[in-house]
Amino acid sequence: MDIIETTRRILTKVKDYILNSPWRSEYEAEIERILLNIDQPCELAVVGLVKAGKSSFINALLGEDLAVVDVTEATATINYFRYGVVKDPDKPIKVVWNDGREEWQTRQFLDSLQGSTQDVLERAANIDHLEYFLPNELLEHITIVDTPGTNSVVKEHSDRLSDYLSQQNIQKSNNIKQRADAVIVLVGHVQKMGDEDVVNKFTDTTNPFNFIGIMSKIDNEWEGKEGGTLEEECNQWKRRCTTYSERLNDRLHSIHPVSVLLHQKVEELLQNGRLIEIQSAIRQIRDKDYYDFLLRSSVAFEKKIEPDELEAYYECIGLSLDARKRLTEGIPFTVFKVIADELYHHSITDAVAHLKKYAGMDALNHILQQQFFNRSRIMRCYSSLQKVHSIIAGILEIKIPLLRKNAPYKERILQEIDNLTFDFYRNKLDGTEFKSLLHHFVKNSIWTEQEYKSQIGTVETLILDIENGIAQLTESNEKSEGLLLLQQNRDLFKEDEIRQLETIFGRNKTDIGILTRDDICQQKVTWAMKREFCSTDSKGLVRRKIIELALDFYDRLIDKI
Repeated sequence: MDIIETTRRILTKVKDYILNSPWRSEYEAEIERILLNIDQPCELAVVGLVKAGKSSFINALLGEDLAVVDVTEATATINYFRYGVVKDPDKPIKVVWNDGREEWQTRQFLDSLQGSTQDVLERAANIDHLEYFLPNELLEHITIVDTPGTNSVVKEHSDRLSDYLSQQNIQKSNNIKQRADAVIVLVGHVQKMGDEDVVNKFTDTTNPFNFIGIMSKIDNEWEGKEGGTLEEECNQWKRRCTTYSERLNDRLHSIHPVSVLLHQKVEELLQNGRLIEIQSAIRQIRDKDYYDFLLRSSVAFEKKIEPDELEAYYECIGLSLDARKRLTEGIPFTVFKVIADELYHHSITDAVAHLKKYAGMDALNHILQQQFFNRSRIMRCYSSLQKVHSIIAGILEIKIPLLRKNAPYKERILQEIDNLTFDFYRNKLDGTEFKSLLHHFVKNSIWTEQEYKSQIGTVETLILDIENGIAQLTESNEKSEGLLLLQQNRDLFKEDEIRQLETIFGRNKTDIGILTRDDICQQKVTWAMKREFCSTDSKGLVRRKIIELALDFYDRLIDKI
């Protein structure tokens, strides 16, 4: 199935219907935009509460320090990151105003949007969005949308301004939800009601596969970390994410713990060679008690230690107060502590591998590549068909019934128009043209009962066509999910099981073509029994989920035969 062409065919049928309907002026522009957009990169929106770390996360995702980062609250603007090259480096930012105007602006203009004064917020409120263009490989297939934080800004300002900006944010958030093909929701490492509000606002219960959660800033709890390995800590965060996902009623496909700050600092220290310096310095401490004392807290590491003999000891081995301050320069102590502990116990190569695994960004990038970016065409087409389905369903349920009440009067109105002379026109030809236009309007805007029933049939057929297209895309989507989960968890299955699962998920088309109905029914029974023996630990639950996906496809195959 050519996904793009199938979707384009359905959208063209919708367009043809709209162009010949009474609602042409209302929907024509929107249908045209949807048609144009199916060939464009998908939009991936990043949403979350204020200070959830959205901009820092996008910087890490892009590998470039471009998104605005502010420890208070940054702008109230929506920021688009698109693929491209800026023509004028002095004006690298495109500003799209609410009235549709576009202009290229300087970084000084961007700086003028920072803060939460009334002037700044009013200026930002007049902006629909900002666009950044990067020759970034990731952006060739995905446009990233950085959104304003929910529960945002301006409580300290006038009620009128606060209300105005709140309405602006609600409207823009709704626009994002309607346009985004996929959504990343940043949730806190501590469960908050606000997080649930964000999830409910931006996600869709019918298609959770296009919504992924990120538990950000897990480094906030490292200060209290006592013993244990990073792997144990990592597993603990994964368990917490699973519990949180269940609490959100599966509105998100999955939640993944990450520390953007740790990922960035490890990359930075690796490039500037400071990892070697930190390891060399920290390994001078031979006594474990001294080592545990020094890394217990920032107070012990970054302040003068008493008694003086203890400070003299550290100075003697090259870890004077000044030396310790240099080691932690530019690194929050909670992050430094974890990095230093890994470097103390492991080689630099192993330490970096452990730290990156714990930070989670590399693993997340792989998941995003497989789950979102490689599936971008499916997502864009699915989103397009969902949008036109909403339009056509609204016409069927609301627009057409409103016209039915006029059906008995159509012929009478046409007769009355024919009998009118339009004497107020001095030119007879003008009166004739006006009568013709009025006649045409009534003929096309009011239906007889028979025409009404014909329209119902036409629209219902169109909806069925759209729903069949959505069903095909949903099946392709779910097969992608099954193959992705299987690829990530091959160790949970035997080779013959993997072969069967790959076949049912559509990878081995030759194999599935020779299966008889009896073969399919037998395999389904076997897998149903295997499902019942899945363990209740994390691996068992994943195995069970993959098997349940496969059982759904066995049912579909049986229905088709």
